[in-house]
Amino acid sequence: MARIRLDEGGTLDPAALRVAEISAWATPDRDGGAIVVQCLDQHGKGQTAKGGNYSNPRWLEWGPAYRPIPGDSGSGVFVMRKKADGTIAPVLVGAVVDRSERGGGASLVSLKDEWLRAAIQPRQPAGPSSEPSKPAARPTRAGSR
Repeated sequence: MARIRLDEGGTLDPAALRVAEISAWATPDRDGGAIVVQCLDQHGKGQTAKGGNYSNPRWLEWGPAYRPIPGDSGSGVFVMRKKADGTIAPVLVGAVVDRSERGGGASLVSLKDEWLRAAIQPRQPAGPSSEPSKPAARPTRAGSR
């Protein structure tokens, strides 16, 4: 069991919560491109930093604009993308992992990761199959009809 504190002040409407869209692409490009990312720290304060994958294509690192502290690990790292209808929406690209001497870093995720696709697939309910079961065949004795 887990207890998650979402809003101490009670101002958040739980019906407003949505599952985050997950990036379908590796972000940023492996060529050392940079992106502006946003996340919420453990105190609910928004953090913004410009990061890139300069040393590892699976790792996003940023400078001193945001230095994670113990407890920030696991926070979602998002980019803001314009949707087809013109609205802006967050897209999950990683999770805060560490603080470094330069700033901080996150493990990058995308739907190209097989483990992630498998983890978000709807689970089949446990229990009997949805097909009607057939009665078990009655055992027969040798030589009987």
